[in-house]
Formats: sequence, C-alpha cells, structure tokens
Amino acid sequence: QTRVAVPGAFTVTVNGAASFADPEMSTVVSADGMKLVGKPASSRIGNAGGVATIFVQARDLNGLATSTGRDGFRLTAAWLTASILPVGSAAPAVGLTGIPGRFSVSFTETKAQKYYVRVNGAGRDGVPFPIAGNWAGGIRDALAGEVIVEVSAAKASSHVTAVVGSIETRVLSGIEQTFRVTSRDQYANNQLYYPSRGADKYAGVLLPIAGQCAGCEEIRMVKTDNRDGSYIMRFKVIITGSYLVQVTLDKLALASVASNLTAVVRAGPVFASASTIVPATSDPSLYQVVAGELVEFTIQPRDRTFNLNTEGLIGFRFVINAPPGAPDTFPTVR
Repeated sequence: QTRVAVPGAFTVTVNGAASFADPEMSTVVSADGMKLVGKPASSRIGNAGGVATIFVQARDLNGLATSTGRDGFRLTAAWLTASILPVGSAAPAVGLTGIPGRFSVSFTETKAQKYYVRVNGAGRDGVPFPIAGNWAGGIRDALAGEVIVEVSAAKASSHVTAVVGSIETRVLSGIEQTFRVTSRDQYANNQLYYPSRGADKYAGVLLPIAGQCAGCEEIRMVKTDNRDGSYIMRFKVIITGSYLVQVTLDKLALASVASNLTAVVRAGPVFASASTIVPATSDPSLYQVVAGELVEFTIQPRDRTFNLNTEGLIGFRFVINAPPGAPDTFPTVR
C-alpha cells in the first residue's frame, strides 16, 4: 500500500526479488546466434574466430531475477564461474551486463568442433554450484549447467591453408590430368558445403615457358565443385613443351603450390594413323627408279595429337605389296 499527497497518474515499480541469488534457481537464458532448446541447450553458432556469448540470469529462491548476493550487496562477476571442454580450450570471460543480475559468458575459439560450456554460481556454502539451465523445472542431473556450443569453420577460405593433391608434372599430350583442392579457413578447419555460401573461386592455368614451348598457348583448367568443400581441377595439353603451373584462390596463389612448378608435356603413345612417311626428296620423278637402286623414306612416329615422338626407337613393320601380275619377287627393306 502507498499514499500520495496529490492527485494524478503514477507508475508503480515492484522489485520482485525477495532474497539473494541462488544457483539452483538461476538459469541460462539465451546465447548469441543460437536458440536454446532441450537439455542440454545445443545449436550451431557462429564461425571460427568469432565470439560466442551465453547469458545467465541470477534468480532467488522464488525464481525471481535478482542482483543481490548472500552478503546483501550487489552481485559481482566473481559470483559466476565458467569452464569449457575439451581441455585446452580458451578460458571464457565472465562479466555483468546492463540488466540486473544478468551475466555474460564469452569465448573465442578457432577450431571447428563442439564445445561444452559449464556455468556455476556461488552456492549456499560458497562452493560453485551448476546453474540449472533453461529447461522446464530446472531438472538437475550430471549435465546441469552445461551448454553445447558448436563452432563451424570461418566463412572465408584461405589461399594459405588450402590443401592441394599431387599435380602430375610429367604429362602426356592429349591425356587429361586431374588433382583435388580442399578448402580450409585461416585456422586450417576444413570447409563444408553450404549453398548460400557458394563455391570458392579457384582458378588454374598452365603458362608456356619462353624458349621451351614452341607454338604453345596458355591452358586454363576446368574446375568441378564436389559440394563437400573440395574441388577437382582438370587440364589437357596438346602441344609438347614446358609449362608453368599456377593455381589461385581469389587471384591469390596457393601456398601449397610451388611458384616454379613446371609441367613437361611429352608426346603420347605412337598412333599409326597419325604417323607420317616423308620421302627423302620432294621430286616425285626420282621415284621412277631403276631396278636395284635404293629408295629412301623417312618415317615420323606421331601421337594422336600429331606431336612427333622423339623418345627412343619405335618398332615399325614395313610391308610392300606388289601390283597384280608382277613377278613374285619383293624388294629388300632395311
């Protein structure tokens, strides 16, 4: 009851807390970027390198919000303690917010995984006691006071940590070559595939090396998104010679690809239909020869893309067919 000396409209504020904060009645009320549901509270939040924050409300024995400690003074950050598993995780920072009796528990982690945050308030005997949580009735068990926070990889992939599979540097002309690139963030977490995030902008090119690749042209690689955080890069070279291999992400060279990586393209397997026979002379009248004279030909072994194969001896069988009615004698072939 209250009495006022003058007529008018008044706002009455009732402070609901009747006593000091009790951890058995205090609750985890919310967390940045996550909806606390079930027991224990669990949801994916944030990305590696970001700050995850959990909020805890101190309540009295009646379940009402309070900012008063057992000593009758205002609660300080020391009333709440927090720890994180796995062991070795960054220690959380505990602080008071602008709301009376409302605490914040913040931590930053760079490894993409689940973290188990346990929050405790000072009990009746001063010993830390698990906060009840936000589940119905504050049911207590071994998981009381625990919130599961799942941290995913950072949003951006890094050209420094991307993993590149083996790139073949002894290449045969006309034969497709492939290698895999796996995206990671700046903390070396493997990237997952999210349609809203889109594919990473990898690009690959083979640049002809001056003086080592006559008639060569720049070869651009084709990228295939595997939709699991990895990509297949493909290329096929036709003209033999030496090429400089470059692979980039957002136009930045990947650290795992040597800046001087060179692919040497050789002729492929000899293909008979592409191989050529070159006369020793351009004058066809010289092949109107007298019996017993030597006739010379040069055979050029070539692959399917018409590159001249100069690597070692190639076995050919030279067959001469006599025209109908000719004597049953054949020239000597050497």
